[in-house]
Amino acid sequence: SLTWAWQAAPNRRIIAAAMAAAAGRVIGFLVFAFISSPPFVSCLCSGTYSIEMAKKGVDITLFDRPETVEIAKRVIKKEGIKNIDFIEGDFLHDNIGRGYDLIFASQIMHSLSEKDNLRLLKKCKRALNKRGRIVIQGFHLLKDRAHPPQGALFSVNMLVNTDGGRSYSPDEMKNWLSKTGFKKAEEKLMGETVIIQAFNLR
Repeated sequence: SLTWAWQAAPNRRIIAAAMAAAAGRVIGFLVFAFISSPPFVSCLCSGTYSIEMAKKGVDITLFDRPETVEIAKRVIKKEGIKNIDFIEGDFLHDNIGRGYDLIFASQIMHSLSEKDNLRLLKKCKRALNKRGRIVIQGFHLLKDRAHPPQGALFSVNMLVNTDGGRSYSPDEMKNWLSKTGFKKAEEKLMGETVIIQAFNLR
């Protein structure tokens, strides 16, 4: 369960430990991350989370664009981590694999339009095992899209610098999860970010 992590301070090591404890097979990105080997979790997350999960004994496959993977390789080499593999590609267009128990999507949704987020969530659901879960982390934004200030300002940045991206409220993201077949969505506020989890109960 991730409950204990949600009750603790918003700390990468705490979240990563919870991911590893809940995991089966994992995907991890700098932006997306994949893990393969028991337990298996799938993460759409930063290399930092992948490193912390790897330290917990989870084998990781890191998926991202070639230029980002090159940066990740250098950072991970400095950490002395051996159990992280790499796949280069575009997570909207390329195969992300199957058979994962958990997908951790960290700071991904705000870079995409609503249409692309729905596409991505459908793809993630197909990649999950039965009773697998997706965990989304993003900046907190209320329904009015103007508060808190940090989330609202970041949303403006995404509107200007991406093709259709912006910050989304937890209700918007939970609605996408429902539309794409996920069940039992719940949220937890952690500082300036929000974490949402939902399950693939197909």
